[in-house]
Amino acid sequence: MSTKNGSGQTGDNAGSHQDRLTRVFMAGTAVIEIARNSQRARIARRGAKLVGLQGADGSERMWQGDLETFVYTSPLFFPVVDCLSAGSALVEGARAPMRLHGVAKDAIFDIVAHDTESCLLQWVPGPGELPCYPCEFGLGVGFAFDGCGLTQTVTVTNREPDRPLPFNIAFHPAFVARWDSGGSCQVHFPDDDTLTLNHGRGEFRSDESGLVDLNNRRLDITAQDLISGALMFGGLRSDNVSATLPGWGAALGLSFQSMGCLAFWRHPKVHSCASSHGYTCQDRRANW
Repeated sequence: MSTKNGSGQTGDNAGSHQDRLTRVFMAGTAVIEIARNSQRARIARRGAKLVGLQGADGSERMWQGDLETFVYTSPLFFPVVDCLSAGSALVEGARAPMRLHGVAKDAIFDIVAHDTESCLLQWVPGPGELPCYPCEFGLGVGFAFDGCGLTQTVTVTNREPDRPLPFNIAFHPAFVARWDSGGSCQVHFPDDDTLTLNHGRGEFRSDESGLVDLNNRRLDITAQDLISGALMFGGLRSDNVSATLPGWGAALGLSFQSMGCLAFWRHPKVHSCASSHGYTCQDRRANW
């Protein structure tokens, strides 16, 4: 499979497209690379996000972004997933605006460690830097190639042990998927026979949920299934799944240890992208 950008362009146009993305969203930040054997990964300091993942055949597996639709490749949502009531946090009796999906996805992380096969990035906001989240914390994000593939680990450190640190967190990697080919995404849940399914309206959660019986612990997801919003699965016994995405020649293995839920999503205006979330999520109407 040849590598193209998010608009399906190649050649000089593709370069121009990526140049625009770099200038607008990654200016002043570094992109570091790690590799093992024939696998390679690129991680940006902005948001400590995975912006490239190449397998043994050299094809790019990560969505490369589109300025007009969905620019992110794998944002990290913290300290909220989705949005808070009225778009603001209640902090010590006063309200402060809180952005959709929190503040980490555009933060500039420091590179703490970097070798051939791994790297560790960290963000420690200064006092008063985040009026909407006035907590003393550190956010560490590590990437490493191991025998299972590429592992991403997030560590949240409470730097005020005598004060609670409320947070939700979600991984949101976006992968290349050729939905326009008419194929489906088949997901294998190795330890589940039924799923609790919440079908989102718009982009995220709704109040509609129900049980779904799996066929041999597998679920087929089509583009039509995702047209109105995300598919979210809660109460899973499985802490890993394998998914065969449209246009892929091999299965994608996803492990989401210590995460309470899993979701699959497709941007309604993008026909070559599929995203999965591993997340812990509060009720969207909650206040802090």
